[in-house]
Amino acid sequence: MIRSPKVGVAPIAHVIPARFEEQVAASRERVAVSAGGTILSYGALNECANRIARVVHAAAPGAETIGVLI
Repeated sequence: MIRSPKVGVAPIAHVIPARFEEQVAASRERVAVSAGGTILSYGALNECANRIARVVHAAAPGAETIGVLI
């Protein structure tokens, strides 16, 4: 568990996405990832992550937890 002044005590699975969304809101155009000549802003990375999440969610309706290996 992580203590956060904004959300109290929450499982890390909830804290990390919330913190990432805060970062996206604060600096959407800043570089988030740079590898092998590819650069993604926080906004672009967020869009990619949300697209993957929708596909995974559609493939496993009703599942509360699923593992993802990248």
